[in-house]
Amino acid sequence: MLFSATLPPTLADFTLSGIWDYKLLKLDHEHRLSDDLKIDFFFCKSSEKIPALLYILNEIIGKEETTIIFAATKYHVEYLNSVLTSAWYEVTFVYGSLDMEARSDSLLKFRKKISKILIVTDLAARGLDIPFLNNVINFDFPPNLKTFIHWAGRTARAGQKGWSFTLLTPD
Repeated sequence: MLFSATLPPTLADFTLSGIWDYKLLKLDHEHRLSDDLKIDFFFCKSSEKIPALLYILNEIIGKEETTIIFAATKYHVEYLNSVLTSAWYEVTFVYGSLDMEARSDSLLKFRKKISKILIVTDLAARGLDIPFLNNVINFDFPPNLKTFIHWAGRTARAGQKGWSFTLLTPD
Protein backbone atom coordinates (compact mmCIF):
# COMPACT_ATOMS: atom_id res chain seq x y z
CA MET A 1 0.00 0.00 0.00
CA LEU A 2 1.12 3.53 -0.76
CA PHE A 3 -0.54 6.56 0.80
CA SER A 4 0.35 10.12 -0.07
CA ALA A 5 -1.23 13.53 0.50
CA THR A 6 0.76 14.97 -2.41
CA LEU A 7 2.06 12.66 -5.11
CA PRO A 8 3.48 14.26 -8.26
CA PRO A 9 2.37 12.56 -11.52
CA THR A 10 5.92 11.50 -12.44
CA LEU A 11 6.38 9.80 -9.07
CA ALA A 12 2.95 8.15 -9.38
CA ASP A 13 3.93 6.75 -12.79
CA PHE A 14 7.21 5.47 -11.37
CA THR A 15 5.61 3.80 -8.35
CA LEU A 16 3.04 2.05 -10.55
CA SER A 17 5.58 0.74 -13.06
CA GLY A 18 6.03 -2.98 -12.64
CA ILE A 19 2.88 -3.37 -10.56
CA TRP A 20 0.23 -5.41 -12.37
CA ASP A 21 -2.69 -5.69 -10.02
CA TYR A 22 -3.32 -2.40 -8.26
CA LYS A 23 -6.15 -0.09 -7.36
CA LEU A 24 -5.64 3.67 -7.42
CA LEU A 25 -7.87 5.90 -5.32
CA LYS A 26 -7.49 9.62 -5.90
CA LEU A 27 -9.46 12.33 -4.16
CA ASP A 28 -10.06 15.50 -6.17
CA HIS A 29 -9.08 18.12 -3.62
CA GLU A 30 -6.70 19.91 -5.94
CA HIS A 31 -9.23 22.49 -7.07
CA ARG A 32 -11.61 22.56 -4.11
CA LEU A 33 -11.74 24.56 -0.93
CA SER A 34 -13.66 23.69 2.20
CA ASP A 35 -17.14 25.11 2.64
CA ASP A 36 -15.97 26.12 6.13
CA LEU A 37 -13.34 28.46 4.69
CA LYS A 38 -14.11 32.17 4.48
CA ILE A 39 -12.02 34.18 2.04
CA ASP A 40 -11.34 37.93 2.11
CA PHE A 41 -9.27 40.04 -0.26
CA PHE A 42 -7.73 43.38 0.72
CA PHE A 43 -6.93 45.71 -2.17
CA CYS A 44 -4.09 48.11 -1.33
CA LYS A 45 -1.04 49.86 -2.73
CA SER A 46 2.30 48.07 -2.32
CA SER A 47 3.29 50.66 0.28
CA GLU A 48 0.14 49.83 2.29
CA LYS A 49 0.72 46.10 2.64
CA ILE A 50 2.36 46.30 6.08
CA PRO A 51 -0.41 48.53 7.52
CA ALA A 52 -3.01 46.19 5.96
CA LEU A 53 -1.30 43.18 7.53
CA LEU A 54 -1.21 44.90 10.93
CA TYR A 55 -4.88 45.84 10.56
CA ILE A 56 -5.81 42.21 9.89
CA LEU A 57 -3.75 40.99 12.84
CA ASN A 58 -4.97 43.71 15.25
CA GLU A 59 -8.60 44.17 14.27
CA ILE A 60 -9.83 40.96 12.65
CA ILE A 61 -7.86 38.01 13.98
CA GLY A 62 -8.27 37.07 17.63
CA LYS A 63 -5.20 37.17 19.87
CA GLU A 64 -5.46 33.45 20.63
CA GLU A 65 -5.86 32.36 17.01
CA THR A 66 -3.07 30.72 15.04
CA THR A 67 -2.05 32.29 11.74
CA ILE A 68 0.29 31.36 8.91
CA ILE A 69 1.55 34.20 6.74
CA PHE A 70 2.75 33.22 3.27
CA ALA A 71 5.49 35.37 1.76
CA ALA A 72 7.20 35.12 -1.62
CA THR A 73 10.85 34.77 -0.57
CA LYS A 74 13.00 34.18 2.48
CA TYR A 75 13.88 37.90 2.39
CA HIS A 76 10.17 38.76 2.67
CA VAL A 77 9.88 36.27 5.54
CA GLU A 78 12.80 37.86 7.39
CA TYR A 79 11.44 41.37 6.74
CA LEU A 80 7.96 40.45 8.03
CA ASN A 81 9.55 38.77 11.04
CA SER A 82 11.42 41.96 11.96
CA VAL A 83 8.34 44.16 11.39
CA LEU A 84 6.03 41.97 13.48
CA THR A 85 8.62 41.43 16.20
CA SER A 86 9.01 45.22 16.41
CA ALA A 87 5.23 45.45 16.78
CA TRP A 88 5.44 43.09 19.80
CA TYR A 89 4.09 39.96 18.13
CA GLU A 90 5.49 36.59 19.10
CA VAL A 91 6.49 35.31 15.66
CA THR A 92 8.36 32.35 14.27
CA PHE A 93 9.33 31.57 10.68
CA VAL A 94 10.40 28.86 8.26
CA TYR A 95 11.88 29.01 4.77
CA GLY A 96 13.58 26.53 2.49
CA SER A 97 17.24 27.28 3.24
CA LEU A 98 16.75 27.39 7.02
CA ASP A 99 18.61 24.54 8.71
CA MET A 100 16.56 21.61 9.98
CA GLU A 101 17.09 22.32 13.68
CA ALA A 102 15.87 25.93 13.31
CA ARG A 103 12.86 24.71 11.31
CA SER A 104 12.00 22.16 13.97
CA ASP A 105 12.33 24.76 16.75
CA SER A 106 10.09 27.20 14.88
CA LEU A 107 7.43 24.60 14.19
CA LEU A 108 7.50 23.39 17.79
CA LYS A 109 6.96 26.96 19.07
CA PHE A 110 4.04 27.33 16.69
CA ARG A 111 2.46 23.96 17.48
CA LYS A 112 2.75 24.64 21.22
CA LYS A 113 1.23 28.09 20.58
CA ILE A 114 4.22 29.86 22.12
CA SER A 115 4.04 31.95 18.98
CA LYS A 116 0.68 32.32 17.27
CA ILE A 117 2.12 33.53 13.96
CA LEU A 118 4.22 31.45 11.58
CA ILE A 119 5.70 33.16 8.52
CA VAL A 120 6.64 30.82 5.68
CA THR A 121 7.52 30.60 2.02
CA ASP A 122 5.54 28.25 -0.18
CA LEU A 123 8.43 25.82 -0.45
CA ALA A 124 8.77 25.60 3.33
CA ALA A 125 5.03 25.13 3.84
CA ARG A 126 4.78 22.02 1.68
CA GLY A 127 4.28 18.93 3.78
CA LEU A 128 3.87 20.75 7.10
CA ASP A 129 1.30 19.14 9.33
CA ILE A 130 -0.34 21.92 11.31
CA PRO A 131 -3.67 20.82 12.73
CA PHE A 132 -6.38 23.30 13.66
CA LEU A 133 -4.99 26.38 11.97
CA ASN A 134 -7.34 29.37 12.30
CA ASN A 135 -6.06 31.76 9.63
CA VAL A 136 -3.94 32.09 6.53
CA ILE A 137 -2.68 35.44 5.28
CA ASN A 138 -1.26 35.62 1.76
CA PHE A 139 1.05 38.61 2.11
CA ASP A 140 2.23 38.02 -1.45
CA PHE A 141 -0.27 36.89 -4.04
CA PRO A 142 0.18 33.22 -5.00
CA PRO A 143 1.61 32.66 -8.49
CA ASN A 144 -1.23 30.42 -9.69
CA LEU A 145 -4.60 28.91 -8.75
CA LYS A 146 -3.13 25.63 -7.51
CA THR A 147 -0.83 27.48 -5.10
CA PHE A 148 -3.67 29.73 -3.92
CA ILE A 149 -5.76 26.66 -3.14
CA HIS A 150 -2.82 25.03 -1.36
CA TRP A 151 -2.17 28.14 0.77
CA ALA A 152 -5.80 28.96 1.58
CA GLY A 153 -6.59 25.30 2.14
CA ARG A 154 -4.16 25.05 5.05
CA THR A 155 -7.05 26.18 7.28
CA ALA A 156 -10.67 25.03 7.60
CA ARG A 157 -9.76 21.35 7.71
CA ALA A 158 -11.36 18.41 9.49
CA GLY A 159 -14.64 20.21 10.12
CA GLN A 160 -12.97 23.32 11.56
CA LYS A 161 -13.74 26.82 10.33
CA GLY A 162 -11.01 29.10 9.02
CA TRP A 163 -10.20 32.36 7.27
CA SER A 164 -7.95 33.16 4.34
CA PHE A 165 -6.91 36.77 3.80
CA THR A 166 -5.08 37.87 0.66
CA LEU A 167 -3.40 41.23 0.12
CA LEU A 168 -3.79 42.37 -3.50
CA THR A 169 -1.80 45.17 -5.07
CA PRO A 170 -2.13 46.68 -8.56
CA ASP A 171 0.95 44.78 -9.75
